[in-house]
Amino acid sequence: MSRPRKPPKTKIKVRDILKYIEQLPPDNPLKQELTPDKLIRIKRYIEELQYLDYIIVGLKSDIEANGEIELYENGNQKTRRTNPALTTYIDTIKAYNALLRQVSEILRGIEIEIAKTW
Repeated sequence: MSRPRKPPKTKIKVRDILKYIEQLPPDNPLKQELTPDKLIRIKRYIEELQYLDYIIVGLKSDIEANGEIELYENGNQKTRRTNPALTTYIDTIKAYNALLRQVSEILRGIEIEIAKTW
């Protein structure tokens, strides 16, 4: 007995997810599973992903301009420390990936292609 084959995954970019969902035929299983509350969550997630993408670009340019380690002066004391932008960058990447996982869980069967500008 052979197993039924899974349909191939569809690759789409984050910014095109809503357009992709809208163009699906009404009898598509994915579209039937997407309740209005799931669509609202997806819209919010996409907006947040786009904002995080914007933040990441700014942080990366700060890291490139000032380096990963910076000279910190506090009065007469001088010390080297990790650039705060690097720590924020790492945390923002983690948040971005977690949010992307949540979108992927809702949209099973769709491989989301990340159009990174960073």
